[in-house]
Amino acid sequence: MHAATITAWMGETAAAVRAEREYLTQLDAAIGDGDHGINMNRGFDAVSKALAVQGNGSSPGRLLIVVGKTLVSTVGGASGPLWGTAFRRAGRALGDAPEFDGTTLLRSLDAAVAGIVDEPIRRQLEILARMPVRRPSSPRYAPHSQAATATSTGASSGNSPIVP
Repeated sequence: MHAATITAWMGETAAAVRAEREYLTQLDAAIGDGDHGINMNRGFDAVSKALAVQGNGSSPGRLLIVVGKTLVSTVGGASGPLWGTAFRRAGRALGDAPEFDGTTLLRSLDAAVAGIVDEPIRRQLEILARMPVRRPSSPRYAPHSQAATATSTGASSGNSPIVP
């Protein structure tokens, strides 16, 4: 398999998303904001255009990285980062080789799944890391990375390091 395989795969994916756009939107409307089909369609249309510019001269891995970056920049909500991470991870797993076999494809898909699992956890940790903590010596808020310093300073002085 080679770059043309990736281009064809993404073309078929774009067609499937386009065909199921309304259904994806209906599913999302039941529990979300009702734009999933619209977002995914926009993203895979952009993927088709991005791959057309790349041509088949790029490695399959590079093409998947382009797919991931394109989805991150064009699909809203959580889907852009999740799918984008998956495709970028798969692309990195394929590397710069001009061709890949079934075993290598499976390894790249394992990397994609790991990206989907890791990304939400990483994002949640980033959000938690930005939650404010109040240092006893200052009314200003500081990131959690400074909380350890505040904790040790507060504990050694007998003060509570984190003020609610």
